[in-house]
Amino acid sequence: MSRGFFISYAGVLVFPRWFFTSDSLMKLELKLCKIKIPMNISYSNLRILDIHDVEFQNDDPSSPLFLTFPVIEEFLSSDCKWRNVKELKIEAPRLARFEMTGCIFIHANDGSNDCKIEIRGSNLTKFKCSVDKFASFYFSSQSKLVDASLEYWKPDMNNDINQRSKTGFQACMILTRFAAFIRFLEPSTDLIQVLADANPRCPPNFFYKLAHLKVYSASIAIQCDAALTNFTKMAPGLESLTFTASFSLSSSFDFVKQEFSRQAADDYDQIQLLPGYLSFLEVFKLEYSYSPKPTESTLVKFILRNAVKLKELLIYSQHEGHKVFS
Repeated sequence: MSRGFFISYAGVLVFPRWFFTSDSLMKLELKLCKIKIPMNISYSNLRILDIHDVEFQNDDPSSPLFLTFPVIEEFLSSDCKWRNVKELKIEAPRLARFEMTGCIFIHANDGSNDCKIEIRGSNLTKFKCSVDKFASFYFSSQSKLVDASLEYWKPDMNNDINQRSKTGFQACMILTRFAAFIRFLEPSTDLIQVLADANPRCPPNFFYKLAHLKVYSASIAIQCDAALTNFTKMAPGLESLTFTASFSLSSSFDFVKQEFSRQAADDYDQIQLLPGYLSFLEVFKLEYSYSPKPTESTLVKFILRNAVKLKELLIYSQHEGHKVFS
């Protein structure tokens, strides 16, 4: 039997049961297809699973879906639909990299579309997921996770504060499960903002092992200086911070931006100098584009005021209209 298997097909596929218990497959790649699955899937020799835009159909929503991969190293999933899967258990002792982004869980018989995802493995070091209120992740207590990337999928800053609070709380729950290990974290500006709206919020010094933070601007072009400034308080050992942002004064965001800018200004007046904060920060990089005019960044002021050991500073700005760099 083949060591690798790739398929891209628009129809509904029904594989024989033996296909889901293959002991020879080393790489399985599925794209743009619909598959009916049993409740137990086991690949004893699989190293890489790569699935994109796949719809998994399960006829028995009352039982958990068990995935057993004794030697798998990478589990990559994007834009997939999981129908009638309320609980997903992944047994993967050698799994090092796990990604699940843009996925949807759909249940036909009730109104709740949530799913509990449990990853059992002590070798997981790199994790990437979309944060929403439907997926709950659980990890092995022996996890070695040090690198995480979290995105807030399809955010809507015009939704009510209660919705953002719930999403922020879910993000906190995901982060809580590996806050004691994480050294590299890559969240979006949207996620930083919903974390600020979380109730209850993450406590100070939450990421006491976090050394490298890279924040990228997602779909919301607002200034999140206040939220990001407060986020740095949860990482007393931060060594490097990279912030890629897009500031826009488009009419649809005028009110939101003004609201957060006022909050940023108020916060900055209160915390201009905080001894002990950012005392390990050595590298700060800010890359941003603006339209129609530059905006004042209280985050930069906060960094320069408190990062007493700063060794490397980069500020890179771009005007969206005229492509002017400085």
